[in-house]
Amino acid sequence: MKTDKLLALLVASAIAGGTAQGDISLSDNLSVRGFLDTRYSNDDQGGGTEIEELNVETFDIDFLFDTEKVDAEVHVNAMDANGHSLEIEQAFFSYELGNGFDITAGRYYTLLGFERDETNMIYQPSYAYTFGGSNKNPYGVYHNGVRANYGSDTFSASISLVDGVRVADEDAEDLGFEAQVKFTGIEGLTLAIGTAQDDQNALAGIDKYWNFFVQYDGIEKLVLAAEVNRYEMAEEDADSWMLMGNYAATDKFGVTLRYSEANEDFGSYEADKFTVSPSYSITDNLMGRLEYSFGEENMVDVDYFGVQAVWTF
Repeated sequence: MKTDKLLALLVASAIAGGTAQGDISLSDNLSVRGFLDTRYSNDDQGGGTEIEELNVETFDIDFLFDTEKVDAEVHVNAMDANGHSLEIEQAFFSYELGNGFDITAGRYYTLLGFERDETNMIYQPSYAYTFGGSNKNPYGVYHNGVRANYGSDTFSASISLVDGVRVADEDAEDLGFEAQVKFTGIEGLTLAIGTAQDDQNALAGIDKYWNFFVQYDGIEKLVLAAEVNRYEMAEEDADSWMLMGNYAATDKFGVTLRYSEANEDFGSYEADKFTVSPSYSITDNLMGRLEYSFGEENMVDVDYFGVQAVWTF
C-alpha cells in the first residue's frame, strides 16, 4: 500500500503547484492578504482507523493597519477542519520605539519553531510533529501578552510575557514567558534559539521548552533546515527533531523531503515520519502540492496521503 501511494504521488507530481502572497492595498493605511487551503486526504492512523476527507481546510484573511509609529494586524480564520468559523487567531499592535526596538501587545503567534501556523507558509501540507492520530507539536500556538522586540541587519531578539506557554488561557495569575534570539549575519543562514517557561502545573501540559533551528538557503534552488526541541511533559523528559530539504528543480516544480521524530518518556511514546511532497506552481497565486508520509507511532504503521490546492492573495 505504501509503495503504491508513493509511486502515485511521484507520477502525479506534474499536476501539483507554488504561490506568491502580496498585500492588497485598500487605502493608505489598510491592506489585506490571505489564503484558501482545500485538500483531499487519506490518513491511516493505524489500529484500523482510517480517515478520508475532502474539504476546505481553512480560509484565512489578515487585515494590516499602518499608521505613524503604530502597526496593527487582525488575522481572521473563516473556516477550519473542525467547522469553526470567524475565529480571531491574532489581533495585536506594535509601537515603534526607534533604534530597532518596538513593543507588541495583544494576541499573537508564538515566537518559537521553524514551521509556522499557516499552511501556505510551510513546505508541505502536513506538519512535522503530527504522527497518526497524535499532534506532538511542542510549540505554544497563540498567546495574549506583551512582547519587546529588537532587530538589526544581522541579529534580532524578542522576549514575550504571555498568559500561557502552551495555550492562551487568558489567566493573568499564571504567567509565562517566551524568548528567542536569531542570527542572520551570514548570507543565506538563519540560526535561532528560544525557550518558553511558565509556572503552570507540569501535569497539565508541556513546559520548560527549548527550541533550536537552523535554515540555509545559500545554495541555489535548495533550502535546508534542521530543528531540535527539548521539553518536559508531565515532569518527564521529551524531545523531537526534524530534517528538511526543499529543491526547486524549475521555476514551477519543486519537491520537499523531510524526516521527523518525537520521543516522550511520559507514556513511553515514540514516533517517526518520512515525508515526500512535490509541488507545482499553476499560477503565481495558485499552488498544488501532494504529500505521502509514512512511519510508525508506538510501533504501529501509519501513513498519510494528501492532495492540496492553496490559493493566496
